[in-house]
Amino acid sequence: MISIIVPVYNGEAYMRKCLDSVLSSTYRDFELIVVENGSTDATLEIARTYEAADSRVRVITTDVKGLSHARNLGIAEAKGEYLAFVDADDYISPYMYREMVRAAAETESDFVICSYLTGSDYDYVFEDREAKRRFLTVDEYYREMYIRSTFVYSVAWNKLIRRDCLGDVRFDEELTYFEDRNFAARCVCRAEKICFADEPLYYYWRGNENSISLSADQHKRMFQIYALEKDLAFMDTAYPDKPFRSEYVSCNLLQNADFRMKRAREEKLTDLQTELKPIVKNAARRVRRAKHLPRGVRTRFLIEHDFPHLFALAGKIRGR
Repeated sequence: MISIIVPVYNGEAYMRKCLDSVLSSTYRDFELIVVENGSTDATLEIARTYEAADSRVRVITTDVKGLSHARNLGIAEAKGEYLAFVDADDYISPYMYREMVRAAAETESDFVICSYLTGSDYDYVFEDREAKRRFLTVDEYYREMYIRSTFVYSVAWNKLIRRDCLGDVRFDEELTYFEDRNFAARCVCRAEKICFADEPLYYYWRGNENSISLSADQHKRMFQIYALEKDLAFMDTAYPDKPFRSEYVSCNLLQNADFRMKRAREEKLTDLQTELKPIVKNAARRVRRAKHLPRGVRTRFLIEHDFPHLFALAGKIRGR
């Protein structure tokens, strides 16, 4: 059985679409755990109507706001062999969990991810076809997540995770933004086998103007940096024998801290500039001293840091 966890806060305008898509799944062996956290609209009433209509739905309530806290509550209540997460303003293919469970079972994978679509289409029609499969090692996964910054690897909502793989890993409740990548980084390293079901099975809906990813200001976006600092500390502590993992994170931290510094200067946010200065300095030092990165990777990140205008110009030329 899959435990599908859907946290929702003030979601009356869009949550029905999400819940209906999950309940329409062709894979039927699941429980849907809706975690309502302190909504001030009709979210809880709507969730209760779904709970009353379908025995697979359970509603949990909490006054503590926060996506990470809500997801952790869902994990604590989950009874399934596998866990999955869906954001309440998104929706899924009716074939999503059929394909992901099939991939997990047939390949003996304990960590399965799928492709996704993004946009503001409210009624996208998914095709019913078998997902192509490919496999990754943990280090390949980290390279995609940190060196190439590939979004599909960094989020929680396109994953199917075996409970034994999840273990005691939970979402960091100190992080109110970019908590997904921190969770994925600490979870995927426990996987014996990682399978990518390469078919768009999730719709990342961008029509919610109140979405954190769309509305976050520069101070909130600093949690991207805090999350990467936690990732770096995790790699340093857990994998001293694999220093290249810390080097991957250092590259991503340098790139993102540089970008946040650029935005802080543009908006004349002196407090963020002061906070970011030592972070950028330390990340740059770590990348310069990296001994296990491919030379081209190390050079690319350092050129982007030391000569940002030249790097941007080269990007424009390549784009042509």
